[in-house]
Amino acid sequence: MINIPSTKAFFVSTGRTGTHFIEKFFNSHFDNICAYHEPQPSRHLRILSNLYYSGVVTDGMLSSVYLMSRKRLFNRISCDIYIEANPFLYGFANSLIQTFPNSIIFHIVRDPRSYIESQINFGSFRGIKGLVENFLPFWFTCKPSAYKKLEGYNWRNMSDIEKVAWRWYVINYELSEFGKNNKNYYLLRYEDVFNSRRDGLKKILNILDLTMNEKQIITYSTGRVRVSKLNVISNWKKWDKKDLESAVNICRPLMDLYGYLP
Repeated sequence: MINIPSTKAFFVSTGRTGTHFIEKFFNSHFDNICAYHEPQPSRHLRILSNLYYSGVVTDGMLSSVYLMSRKRLFNRISCDIYIEANPFLYGFANSLIQTFPNSIIFHIVRDPRSYIESQINFGSFRGIKGLVENFLPFWFTCKPSAYKKLEGYNWRNMSDIEKVAWRWYVINYELSEFGKNNKNYYLLRYEDVFNSRRDGLKKILNILDLTMNEKQIITYSTGRVRVSKLNVISNWKKWDKKDLESAVNICRPLMDLYGYLP
């Protein structure tokens, strides 16, 4: 028997989209909410998400693994609203809705140019992360050899910028496709969540039926969490023209959809 909170909201994304902030913000200002960023165990969920996009595992398998992974957590918390901000759950959107039909899926997107910069500077291809990416095929993303909806790419011949652009496209394409047929799916832009008016954050609060006045929203949402500390690549505006064009070429269809291109 698993004790499951009545209202559940999941924030899914590529990562580097402020999901750590979501945990901090809701836990700090709402007594009836239990918010978690990548609650343990979680890292295995990224591998399963990539296997799902490759057609290796099913929604039913994902649902079973998720419930097993959260059994202890659900049984020890007591709150009205459970929020999980977890960028490893991008492949779980459909299984989460099947498991919890009234749950809410918030899909956060970020301009791929700044996302690529942030992801690489977070160390994706360096140190232990780089070793794991090389030895575990489904660790970082679902690669071209296993993903047939976007052809013409060879992982070994792609630059780091192109690899992260590929990852951005695959994850956001799949989540957007899922959202077309789901009334409990909401698309939010990272830039709108954190703009000066906090428009995206206000939308989140409204969807969750939570009240906070304008001044509180601005005051309580200041500060950044988990800023990329490495300086592997420069700001995207200073990239070589070829690198920038190759990234945009991969991401262009969704950049148009999300309003990131003129």
